[in-house]
Amino acid sequence: MLIRTHMQDLKDYTQDVHYENFRKKKLMQGSPGRKVSEYTDYNVGGTPDDAVKAAALQAKEKELEDMRRQMALLQAQLRGAQQSDAV
Repeated sequence: MLIRTHMQDLKDYTQDVHYENFRKKKLMQGSPGRKVSEYTDYNVGGTPDDAVKAAALQAKEKELEDMRRQMALLQAQLRGAQQSDAV
């Protein structure tokens, strides 16, 4: 029952992680020849558009990290439930 309850969460999380990794990769490839630091630091020589991309990327990275923490919590709960069922 616990597996069924959290399976959709696991699927959604996995899809979001893969999608966000894909987006991040595509954003970084957006302007050939640019360094990653130019997307993350507006003062290095990026344009205002790069600053917007960097801010969006940082927000998504924070969201992704939060989702990873949530996933780890769900996995720990699932392991605990499986161990208690095995006993």
